[in-house]
Amino acid sequence: MGDKTTPEDTSSSGEFLNDRLRNEIVNEIKSTDAKPVIPFKENPMPRVALALVLVLGISVAIGATIYGARTVAGLIPERAGPLQMTHDDFDLAVGHTFDFLVHRNGAVLGNARLELVEEEVLSGNTYYKVRQSALGTEEFFYWTVNDEGFYQYFQFGDVSPQFHFPLPMKAGDSWDLYCFTSRGRAKEGKTTLVRFRATREQRAKVEAGSLKSIRIDATEDGDNKPTQIWVSPEGPIAKLLLDANDPSFYAEFVGSNRTQ
Repeated sequence: MGDKTTPEDTSSSGEFLNDRLRNEIVNEIKSTDAKPVIPFKENPMPRVALALVLVLGISVAIGATIYGARTVAGLIPERAGPLQMTHDDFDLAVGHTFDFLVHRNGAVLGNARLELVEEEVLSGNTYYKVRQSALGTEEFFYWTVNDEGFYQYFQFGDVSPQFHFPLPMKAGDSWDLYCFTSRGRAKEGKTTLVRFRATREQRAKVEAGSLKSIRIDATEDGDNKPTQIWVSPEGPIAKLLLDANDPSFYAEFVGSNRTQ
């Protein structure tokens, strides 16, 4: 059995969430009325929406026009036949941005952006420092792609990732990995066994369009509700469920400045 989490640091395999903040957000949403989002620079985002951006780590505009982001329509021709994610889908570089909208209960709560701001090399592997920013507040984590696949880490040099999937990857694949499921547990060196399943190929209907994607279910040992993430060549994250208990609470891909 995997190491269990503590009450103070409740974790879920919500790959792109700081778990403590996520719980605060979920609790606060109960008393917060979400308002329609307006252009980012004019948006006096409610506290919950700001917190969501800090947790998710991304900062976009509706229609992906603010900050020069481009929608994916026309950038990447859709592949015929069964989808297989490959290393070519993770041709990353400093300066790439990935833009999202955050939704709950049918309303848009806020905008978000991930930006690759610098690169570092460790043991022959390149790690990209990813900045998640909104309204002058930011947080960082790291992405790397090697022969075994894609990894996300809380800190540069962490011995275990927060999230991983192998490359190439297709629907039907499965893998288990001991992961740091929160920053607090990473600092303590405590891992949890997470079971990953590439359950099926699906159409992720998002702001950027209807994207051919693979849904990954990530379930912590001892839990029965998976966190779900949809990956696609365009994103590479097409959609992310932010709370396993609330399917209406999710982030969707809007666009990227990444060239193909």
